[in-house]
Amino acid sequence: MAVDGALLLQPVDGLGEVKRLPLVDTNGGRPAGSAVAAGGLFLVATLDGALQAFDAETGDARFTYRFRTASGQPLVIGGSPAIHRGRAYFGTHDGRLVGVDLPDASADGWPMWGGGPGRSK
Repeated sequence: MAVDGALLLQPVDGLGEVKRLPLVDTNGGRPAGSAVAAGGLFLVATLDGALQAFDAETGDARFTYRFRTASGQPLVIGGSPAIHRGRAYFGTHDGRLVGVDLPDASADGWPMWGGGPGRSK
């Protein structure tokens, strides 16, 4: 779950410790939307134009991409990224669509949006 300033990772069984992973957003770490799974990563877009990846198992930071306009201003990301065939896509407040290649080219989102993975089987 993404909250102001951090991504919270809780074990599936609910028995382990919740990890608080700080986001690098300069506006106080405000996520643009929910965290999404992409292969072995969790991705979080932040309002100041960053896309951050965390290892889904350990919570370790894997990479951060920062997106800026030609004049150097941060691109304001408008929500959670969508994942398809190894690429993360997200929209910006000024109407751009940005695509980023992920390290795992097989990473994919749900086969059918609007429900869980079991819904489309």
